[in-house]
Amino acid sequence: LQMLNPTAEQLEAKLSSTNADIVGVTTSTLTYWPAVEVVKAAKKVLPDALTLVGGPHVTALPEQTLNEAPEVDVVVRGEGERTLLELANLINEKNNKDFSKVDGISYRKQEKIVHNNNRAFIENLDELPHPALHHFNLQNYQMNGINYLPIITSRGCPFECTFCLASSMCGTRFRTRSPTKVLDELEWMRDVHHADVFALYDDTFTFDKKRANAICDEMKKRKFDLPWDCRTRVDQITTEILAKLRNSNCQLIHFGVETGNQKMLDAMKKHTTVEKNAWAIKLAKEAGISVAISVVVGYPGETPEMLKETFDFIKKTKPDFVYVCQAIPYPGTELLEILKNLN
Repeated sequence: LQMLNPTAEQLEAKLSSTNADIVGVTTSTLTYWPAVEVVKAAKKVLPDALTLVGGPHVTALPEQTLNEAPEVDVVVRGEGERTLLELANLINEKNNKDFSKVDGISYRKQEKIVHNNNRAFIENLDELPHPALHHFNLQNYQMNGINYLPIITSRGCPFECTFCLASSMCGTRFRTRSPTKVLDELEWMRDVHHADVFALYDDTFTFDKKRANAICDEMKKRKFDLPWDCRTRVDQITTEILAKLRNSNCQLIHFGVETGNQKMLDAMKKHTTVEKNAWAIKLAKEAGISVAISVVVGYPGETPEMLKETFDFIKKTKPDFVYVCQAIPYPGTELLEILKNLN
C-alpha cells in the first residue's frame, strides 16, 4: 500500500474491503510516519481490528511509539512471525485480548504501557514457510522489466558496526536455513512467480563458508542457473569461495566498505582495514564478479581530508557500483548514543 502511494480515500477503501481482524504494518525509521497513517486509516474504517506495528524503528522505540500513536494497539519487537501467529490465535479465540503471555510485544493495559519479555529468536529457520508473494503485484517490483526477487537465507549478525541495527533485530548469533530449503524457495520463486534474478539479502552470506559452498553445490545439482547477487564482508571471502559463487552464476557481490580512512573504519567498529577492502574488491573482480560497495559520509569526526580519502579509494579500486550513504543515527544504534554523548 505504501509503495503505491494511495490517497487517503483509496487507502481506507482498500482496508475496509478486507474486513480484517488484524492490521499489521512493518516500518523502518524512514517509513515510520507513513506507517502510522496506515494504522490511523485502519482504525477509522475497522475500529474493532487489532493494529500492530513492527520493524526496527518501533523495536528500538516501543514506548515512544505507543505514546505518540494512540491508534497503534501493539508493538511487535524483533522477529515477528511467531508473535503474530500467537496474537492471531488469541483474536480467533472469541476475540481474546489478554496479551500478558505473548512474548515480544509492548501494549497498553489500563492506560499503562506494558513491555512483555523479549521473544527468543527462531532457532530452526527451516520451519518458516515461503513468503506470501501471491498477495503482491510483483510487476510493481520489476527493474527494467526483469523480475528481481529477494530471499533471506540466514539471520543474525555477529559484528557490531555502530550505525547498524541488524544485531538488534535478529541477534548476534548466525542462524541459517538449510541449502535444501533455500533451493526449494529459489525454484518456487522461479517456477511459480517467474523470477529472473535473485538477491540473497543475508547480511553476511559467506559467514559460514561451508554452508555457502553447500548452497552453490545444491544449485549445480539442481541445474539452477539463474543469476543472483549477495552481500557479505570483505573479511569473509576467499579466492575459493568467490570462484564457487561465480561458478554458480553469482554476478554481483556487495561489500560494506564504508570509508577509505582507517580512523573512520575503527570508529565505526568495522574491524577491517582499508587495505583489506581494496584486496576484496580486487579479488572479486578477478573472479569475474561485479562489485558494489557502500560508503558512509558525514560520520562524527570525519574531516574533508578523510572524505577525500574515501573518494580516492573509490577511484583507485574501481568498483562497478557505489552507494553513498549519509551517516544517520537511527534509534537503537550505537551511533545515536555516540551523538548523545558528544559535548
